[in-house]
Amino acid sequence: MIFLFDTSAINRLLDDPASEALLTGILATSTVWVSALNVIEVCRTADTVRRQSLLCTLKRLTRRNRPIEVPSLLLQRLIKAYLDQLPSIDYSVGTENEAIWQILNEPSLVSEQIRLKLFKWQKDLEKGFIDIHRERRPILEAAFNQGITRPLEVSEFLIAYANNYDLLHTTIGPIYARLTGKELPLEEIPPLLKTLPELLCFHLAWTHSIYKRSISPEDYGPQNAGNVDLWFATYLPRIQRFITADERQYEAFCTISQVASPKCQVLQYGSLQKRLLIS
Repeated sequence: MIFLFDTSAINRLLDDPASEALLTGILATSTVWVSALNVIEVCRTADTVRRQSLLCTLKRLTRRNRPIEVPSLLLQRLIKAYLDQLPSIDYSVGTENEAIWQILNEPSLVSEQIRLKLFKWQKDLEKGFIDIHRERRPILEAAFNQGITRPLEVSEFLIAYANNYDLLHTTIGPIYARLTGKELPLEEIPPLLKTLPELLCFHLAWTHSIYKRSISPEDYGPQNAGNVDLWFATYLPRIQRFITADERQYEAFCTISQVASPKCQVLQYGSLQKRLLIS
């Protein structure tokens, strides 16, 4: 069984009085994937002692395996492998992110300059994400006021998107063409998504953000799952348990997994803790 922890859950695990027992139990029965995103987020931690403790926890969870690649690069690798008809690919970080592996092996490499650079990278990423939705919401509201039917549920919106191959083609096609130099035929969308469910989960995470930030008549805005939080959805099809301590991410991933990755169970950290301690 493969586990993946959101960085919020890694922080909870470090602070848990039963941390040692939980780590021992998890590693005795399961494989744990650590994402390059976990390492990047942890590196933004200002407190040096805590940052190094978190990185050591991540390293222990990996059992000395390399972290898995960030979603943007992983998807590029998957699409190219699909075109070349390769049976499988290496999920771990490549040469582009070799520094992630080095930092995991030597936490003291994270200088204040590196920390601030990563902090700015994520801040800029989230700002762009928020700005896009802020600009889109008035446009969609005007459309709804003019008679366009507003989707009532986020699950309904995601299911409709997952089955709209024409719409998926407009977003996936340009990415495919840029990476491969070849046009993606519309009829290739179903087999592509069946072979690469990561691609569908990535797009459904974006679709979820559209609903929660630009369409939903209430509870919309920045209190919902952020951009990097949603990127973790890319990994759902290849794992069996995703653990988070972020309520909004939990809600989003429960919906996304039901639509595109039903074999992955999304759990809140407290639920996992109780299961492991009882067993």
